[in-house]
Amino acid sequence: MASSRYPHRDDCSLTMLLQVKREQKGWTIEQASIKTGIPVCYLENIENNTFRIFIGKAAVLEGYLRVYGNRLGIDYQTQKMLLDYARSILIPRKFVFQQGGNKKLGE
Repeated sequence: MASSRYPHRDDCSLTMLLQVKREQKGWTIEQASIKTGIPVCYLENIENNTFRIFIGKAAVLEGYLRVYGNRLGIDYQTQKMLLDYARSILIPRKFVFQQGGNKKLGE
């Protein structure tokens, strides 16, 4: 169930996995930050499936996901799924205004 604080939580079982793995290790978000070198604000955004902070910084997000996934012991296949999911969120959607409403380019 989505909460008002994290409206996209229903769609983020992959990113929730990161939080579950972190908690299984007994790490706070601050401890995870120290162990990975990833700032707390970025870890929180990743775990909460809020990638807007990474728009224009896809390479940074990919690097953080790899480092975090490796440190948490997440297997390669799951990490690849995480990266693919993150990329799908960050791909800009192009719209053009036409009479009758907005349409995606190519429609």
